[in-house]
Amino acid sequence: MGEGYAAVNACYASSNMSNFFWVPAGISAFGIVLNLLPPINRWVENVHAEAVVNNRKSAMEQEANTMKMVLLNHPNEDDHDSHMSAEGEHYSSVKSFDVSM
Repeated sequence: MGEGYAAVNACYASSNMSNFFWVPAGISAFGIVLNLLPPINRWVENVHAEAVVNNRKSAMEQEANTMKMVLLNHPNEDDHDSHMSAEGEHYSSVKSFDVSM
């Protein structure tokens, strides 16, 4: 057989690896035919629709949790903060949050 690359090339050439292409091609063809069946197609569409609804719920829950965190970190939205200007004068600012969705 030989040694090194010559041995590897000889083994690969005699293994008919190109025939293994038909395994994934067959799996793909089977999947396509399976998905063309009406009951399977309806089931896949149903799973997709449920996933869309669940993702929307998850996004809304995440937004609600974020809003809770904002409100917990700043419970007194109407409080005034007193600040010192560069000239040494005090001024106040009002904290405000837009909670509309």
